[in-house]
Amino acid sequence: MTFKGKEITKELLEKAEKCQTADELIALAKEIDIGLTVDEAQAFLDENADVELDSEQINAAAGGTCTRKTRDIKNCPTHARDASRY
Repeated sequence: MTFKGKEITKELLEKAEKCQTADELIALAKEIDIGLTVDEAQAFLDENADVELDSEQINAAAGGTCTRKTRDIKNCPTHARDASRY
């Protein structure tokens, strides 16, 4: 992948994802001679913000089963056959 004409390696992207502030990301970009604006840095951070998922959400996103707590029986193929029980 390239950005502003510079090759962005997997390692550099991993470093960028660890940055907590726009200033940290700008400093990292400067190391490889990329001029990054505060708006560009903040947009990257916002886009890559960590989203904490609990195990039920991870299973559902990965195609796991629904749980009684989170399922919508009408839209849950795993439990559709058991909908009359709930």
